[in-house]
Amino acid sequence: MITRMVSDVLERRLNGELVLDEEVINANRHLLPELAQELEVLQRIDGAVRDAKRAGPIERLTPAAPENGDGNGNGSTLKAIEEHEPIRITIEGYYIEKPLSQGGQATVLQAVQASTGRKVALKVIHGGSLASSDRRARFEREAEILATLHHPNIVSIIDRGRANDGSFFFAMELIDGPALDEFIKSKEEQNLPLVLRLFAMIADAVDEAHRQGIVHRDLKPSNIRIDARGQPHILDFGLARLLQEEEADGNVALTITGQVVGSLPWTSPEQARGAHRQVDARSDVYSIGVMLYQAVTGEFPYKVTGTLREVQDAICDSRPASLKGIAKSPFGAIHESLEAIILRALQKNPLKRYATAAELAEELRQFSAGKTVKAAVVNRAKGTRAVLIGAVLAIPALIGLFFWFYNSFVGLPTYTNKIGMEFVLVPAGAYEMGSPQTEPGHLKDEELRHVIISEPFRLASKEVTIAQYVEVMQSNPGDARFQDPNQPVQGVSQLDAILFCQRLGARDGNTYTLPTDAQWEYACRAGTKGHVFGDTDDLDSVAWYADNSGNVLRPVGSKRPNRWGLYDMLGSVREWCIDGPPLTKPSERDPVGQTDGPLRISRGGSWGDLAQSCRAAYRVRTAMQQGQPYTGLRVVLLKKGSPPVAPATQP
Repeated sequence: MITRMVSDVLERRLNGELVLDEEVINANRHLLPELAQELEVLQRIDGAVRDAKRAGPIERLTPAAPENGDGNGNGSTLKAIEEHEPIRITIEGYYIEKPLSQGGQATVLQAVQASTGRKVALKVIHGGSLASSDRRARFEREAEILATLHHPNIVSIIDRGRANDGSFFFAMELIDGPALDEFIKSKEEQNLPLVLRLFAMIADAVDEAHRQGIVHRDLKPSNIRIDARGQPHILDFGLARLLQEEEADGNVALTITGQVVGSLPWTSPEQARGAHRQVDARSDVYSIGVMLYQAVTGEFPYKVTGTLREVQDAICDSRPASLKGIAKSPFGAIHESLEAIILRALQKNPLKRYATAAELAEELRQFSAGKTVKAAVVNRAKGTRAVLIGAVLAIPALIGLFFWFYNSFVGLPTYTNKIGMEFVLVPAGAYEMGSPQTEPGHLKDEELRHVIISEPFRLASKEVTIAQYVEVMQSNPGDARFQDPNQPVQGVSQLDAILFCQRLGARDGNTYTLPTDAQWEYACRAGTKGHVFGDTDDLDSVAWYADNSGNVLRPVGSKRPNRWGLYDMLGSVREWCIDGPPLTKPSERDPVGQTDGPLRISRGGSWGDLAQSCRAAYRVRTAMQQGQPYTGLRVVLLKKGSPPVAPATQP
């Protein structure tokens, strides 16, 4: 019924009728809250399509609805509002002149502040005094964010209050000028230094918001207006996220998991997937990268035509086309250093983007000044490494090369048990556990410590598969979508993982357990030092994760192993460890964490995680009795041929 109602609303709008969400909701309150959510999604999709159409060709997507966003400028007056919805609202202290824009949440009006005579933009929430609590929460939060930010390139708030009909409003400075893309196109002479200057200022303003713990999440050309002095101003923080904001039970959750937040063609891959908790400052950096790519090429970095799902897939999976191949760039040939800057901002993996918008701004200024930029140096260094593969530049690299050679041509000793599980004999040794503070994504529980693994141990070369788990446990706790017997089992609690080890041992007379937290990371790093992802910095080569899995669980062993012959140590499914929260001593021999508390560690990230959660140092603390949809197991062969033990019973 709700689907049919939303389709009817869309058809009426296509026929030129102004249909407000409030009218539909007030007439069908028995269908709340689902109806309100569907209408909000429709407004966002329509707004994204309209913005994309204005920026460039876009086809076969949902037809556009009325103008969306703040539209804080005199070029965005909507005929639909003027012709079908006369201004009835009055606000004490303001003379309202005309509407500027209307979105799913609010209407923006041009007005004059009576006390000062200055022109302002009034943003008025829809629904009057009956506005939903969620809508009011978003609206009030935007006002509070604007009051927090003080930067010459971020629109400032002037006043807030209530209109005569009880509607909530706030007043902002009016930026009487075109949107960013319109301004760039309007210049008679294409001026690349001017464009780079604008983007450096935009990045500085975004960085100031990030310093205050605010991520914009909806950066696009129409939300950046250029004033008469040629200065950019960032508008519309209605979708902004506070980095310290907790959406735990008992708090108002303003974002639905899986829902796309932002205007789709400019959103980051993590936003396009609806992974809201993974959105941070680097997501805004990505959006700036999309706008900069558009500004210097006149095109999007990937295809934005087709269905909504096709556009999402392009954002998540398609690599931006080389700027050298753009046939009609407004600025002619693009310098390789500028291309390197833009492509670094557009990295699918957030860890590979600029960590801050300030870094991006500095790189743009360095390029404009004719100086060397780091992004270009990194690109050239990668090319040099590709030519000099196998060169030994340091002792740690020599050690890693030895293990790679030994495993590839001699092979670490292995053992295969009765159900076909192969175990690799991991050698004793020492390593630096954790990550340096400079590593992107570094967390407090990853402080570096010297750890000694004094005895070799046999670790399964692959994660436990569905077939192996079912053979031992006679059940599959995982998602019903995944039935391939060679896929890793998932949905396993730590208690289930321990029970599996016990029952497996009872079958073949061996003794099995789970690795300790320290053993797991040692095996993942495979005798190397200084890499983010175990023995490599190239996560795609060793792991199935959010950027390359296609949201599908892949068979075990379908990526290359690490240098010790261990597959899928990262990505695929997280793996339970035997112990609990992390170690505290700076240096330890065969350390084991807590085993008497309710929490246990899982490691390695999963097919649904971003790269930063697949780092070798990253760990998750989880209640041991809870089955986790992204968690499976890898086992340690503790002793061969020991007497069988009676299987444990699950509490």
